[in-house]
Amino acid sequence: MASIFKNTITRRIPDDAQQVVKSNKTFVRIVRRGKQVLFPVAECGSRYKEQSKCWYIKYRTEDGSWRRVRGFNDKSATTQLAARLERQRDQLDAGLIDRHDEAMKRSLMLHLDDFKTFLGSKANSPKHIALTFTRLKRTLEGCKFHCWKDMAPSKLTHWLAVQRAAGTMGIKTSNYYQAAMKEFCTWLKREGRVASSPIEHLQALNAEPDVRRMRRPLSPDLFAKLIDSAYSGPTVQCMTGPDRAMLYIMAAWTGFRRGELASLTGKSFAFEIEPPTVTCNASYSKRRRKDVIPLHPVVVERLQTWFKSKAEYDAQLPVFALKTANGGLRRTSKMMKEDLERVGIPYCDEDGLYADFHANRHTFISNLARSGVSPQLAQAIARHSDVNLTLGVYTHIQVGEQAIAIDTLSAPPQFRTTHHDAVSIGSKFVVQNVDQTIGGACLGGTPVDSEQVKPTGSTNSPKPIPRKQLDAACQRLAGSDRNSGGGIRTPDTRIMIPLL
Repeated sequence: MASIFKNTITRRIPDDAQQVVKSNKTFVRIVRRGKQVLFPVAECGSRYKEQSKCWYIKYRTEDGSWRRVRGFNDKSATTQLAARLERQRDQLDAGLIDRHDEAMKRSLMLHLDDFKTFLGSKANSPKHIALTFTRLKRTLEGCKFHCWKDMAPSKLTHWLAVQRAAGTMGIKTSNYYQAAMKEFCTWLKREGRVASSPIEHLQALNAEPDVRRMRRPLSPDLFAKLIDSAYSGPTVQCMTGPDRAMLYIMAAWTGFRRGELASLTGKSFAFEIEPPTVTCNASYSKRRRKDVIPLHPVVVERLQTWFKSKAEYDAQLPVFALKTANGGLRRTSKMMKEDLERVGIPYCDEDGLYADFHANRHTFISNLARSGVSPQLAQAIARHSDVNLTLGVYTHIQVGEQAIAIDTLSAPPQFRTTHHDAVSIGSKFVVQNVDQTIGGACLGGTPVDSEQVKPTGSTNSPKPIPRKQLDAACQRLAGSDRNSGGGIRTPDTRIMIPLL
């Protein structure tokens, strides 16, 4: 049974307030709207009690829990609201109305604010939260999804197709927007706000034909030139030359991305254990897991020397100054471009392949493949969820390496005694088959207009073979050849020639 009541709040008694006693109870006289009103004094003696103007309702929900809602200033109106809430609860228990009706009528923007709070509670990085929220807000506004009843898969796919056609986003970015919407709808379902997700069946598009930037790895010689150029080069993007050189080495020997390298502090490195490692926290890792990567011994020596060269070194601060004042990340691709072009290495080669900062990750994984690392181990070190991504996208095999692999194959078998010589006649050809073991000859090929065919460049036949002699020889062989129909069918010289 629902009950209605008024909240009781306590306030501090003013210094000039007059206290009176009535029926053995102490009251304080307070002026309200020009009138003096008596309020009972609380047990502490320094505060008085005052009831709220609005009535409240307390009732039991369909799941058995108690809930309190605000009513009206009018008592009778609040009583009617309490009766309606109880009636709605009984209808929900009987299955007469949808229990998600209230949440479905709520604005999706309000649900989106709750979803943003949920993302923050899951230890996601601020960048991920802001990016996901921006994508969802843009999608809801673009598709005109105001409440849940407006949600339709066709509207979402159409809006994404319009954006791709306008050039504002590629296929890969379109997949990111769709994935964010699916995550949002799945969260609404798990929270019990909706019954099901109408877009859970949508699949991502194939982004391989729409790759906006193809990258290439750097060979050891080119990478050495890059390091020399960066080390002796000027400051670029607020990073000195030695800092950039150490940054490139870390990227090419750990496979860390720009954001992951920006999160590293002095405490991320463990030089005292065996093997030495570097750790990226889960909140900054792309796959949202804690990543621990072993360090190459030479990289450890370079890092220790680099740390000693820095006059002011704080283990709590990031080791690479990649973050800007407003929280963004510096343009590492601009660093790579200037350092590469300084030594004559093209930033984008003639095949349209880029050597930007993320190409260092391609270099790292390609070097793992060249060193003979198994695909499963390379996938684990690269921190990929799919081995096809490791082998198909990040592993680059050069033509020279392919030639070395082909040279390791065994030699092809030798030719048999029977051999074939091709005879060219204009744009047509015939083939002369000479079998030295039986001493016979049979020529066949496409029909030619000339009555006699004289093979050029052949020493097996001393003179041309007449056309009638050729047909007669094929007719004799047809009797023992099952493909010719035992001599019944018209002989086809193309069937008689094994090469054809």
